[in-house]
Amino acid sequence: MAARAWLWRQNVTGERRPITREGLKTAFRRILPAAQIENFRFHDNRHTAATRVLRAGGNLKTVQRLLRHENIATTTKYAHVSDEDVMAAMQAAAERAEAAKAELQDLERKEKTPPAKRRDAG
Repeated sequence: MAARAWLWRQNVTGERRPITREGLKTAFRRILPAAQIENFRFHDNRHTAATRVLRAGGNLKTVQRLLRHENIATTTKYAHVSDEDVMAAMQAAAERAEAAKAELQDLERKEKTPPAKRRDAG
């Protein structure tokens, strides 16, 4: 049975109160087997959230604030970077460097061209 269906199938009796942290963790532990997930702690969601925010273009300071860490060194333990993330960052940096190089070469060409021969001279 799907985890979502399991959650909503439960009959709630008695007084209803706001969910507590412990209540949420208990529900989480109960649905893991139904979702066929093993070796996953509720706290692991913080690691997942930190990693996803970082990969989505956030920076480490943003993740630090999201997780409410005082020390950014703690945040580095939560936001995981894969080899693919490093390669993508290197590729993006190389592309920016190539674009900057082409722009610089274009400017140098314009400086060497006499004003009368420039197309952009009015």
